[in-house]
Amino acid sequence: MHEFRPGEWCFDPYAKQCERCDAVIGRYAVMPDEDGFRHVLFWPHGEWDGVPGSNRCRAHSRVTQKWLRLF
Repeated sequence: MHEFRPGEWCFDPYAKQCERCDAVIGRYAVMPDEDGFRHVLFWPHGEWDGVPGSNRCRAHSRVTQKWLRLF
């Protein structure tokens, strides 16, 4: 499989960005099946924090965890 590099696209309508900065954390792939139904899959990038349901990059996830420990 081709490695995902966000710098390869100047504009990607399927790109998913961090909710707190402009880092690209993944992209959405739309794949039709044999019945014509479209399935949307999330294709993560290495900058994604890896937490299910998270829309943050690794840098902002670490900051959030520090804040949560303070309270």
